[in-house]
Amino acid sequence: MILDIRHISKSFGTVAALSAVGFSMSDGETIALLGESGSGKSTLLRIICGLEIPDSGEVFLDGIKYNDDQVFVRPEHRNIGLVFQDNALFPHLSVVKNIGFGIKGSNKKDAIQQMVQITRLEGLENRLPHELSGGQQQRVAIGRALATQPQLLLMDEPFSTLDHSLKNEIRSEVRRIIHASGKPCILVTHQIDDATALADRIAVLEKGKLVQIGSSEELYETPSSLYVARLFGTVNEIDGKLVRAEHIEVGTGEKIASLEMQYFETGNYVLQLNYKGKLLQALSQNPFTVGEQIPFTITKELLVGVK
Repeated sequence: MILDIRHISKSFGTVAALSAVGFSMSDGETIALLGESGSGKSTLLRIICGLEIPDSGEVFLDGIKYNDDQVFVRPEHRNIGLVFQDNALFPHLSVVKNIGFGIKGSNKKDAIQQMVQITRLEGLENRLPHELSGGQQQRVAIGRALATQPQLLLMDEPFSTLDHSLKNEIRSEVRRIIHASGKPCILVTHQIDDATALADRIAVLEKGKLVQIGSSEELYETPSSLYVARLFGTVNEIDGKLVRAEHIEVGTGEKIASLEMQYFETGNYVLQLNYKGKLLQALSQNPFTVGEQIPFTITKELLVGVK
């Protein structure tokens, strides 16, 4: 166990940002903190790295206590690498000088070269940040954070400033870099795609509370609440049952709905159906006609909060 967080609480005035949050993670594991704005995920990240002091609770890193009612280890004395949302590169320093900024010791040159290779920045060593693409700048920021051999890597909304068309490629590259480094990582994001692409487990925060933690498959198949279920896709209520859009089979069945709208998206037609006065969303590989009466059947019911 590399990180152990116990009963962390933090309030700002009368607003409870975190309420008794706790989980642990293994060495080499990547965990995503997922939730809407105001859920407490960035506050928790800041507490882990020492930029925020909790009102109560404990933080252990590799068995060493960093926080409790009497103990507070300052950020500069925590062996934690942090990648900021905007990468925060030094604009006047080259790639290698940015990567090597925090490295001390006689092996600095070798450590920089190792990070250049892991982040695939060969040939760009002498460029300044403004001469790099967004993805290249991000790789420099990750290389700088990893170059000091931290016990834990923290990433705060690392893809928020990137062009949507490049996200998939850059996420794959970031995952490769993290795995190549072997370092445990915590990622803060409000995007489900970022969490599922990078994380071994996802910790879902809602209004300052940790409501569920598990693999993306576990959270998709057995969500603890409707809030968690909706993070992983559209949930319809049909005759008292909760059903995902992909589990409505159109074109056959005894239930009949009227098609109000449809559009094509990523290989499927998304259908907006009116069933007993309620709007439902379903998927189909074939188009229908607006106003058409469409039969459908439920192939799988979603069990929320049932273990």
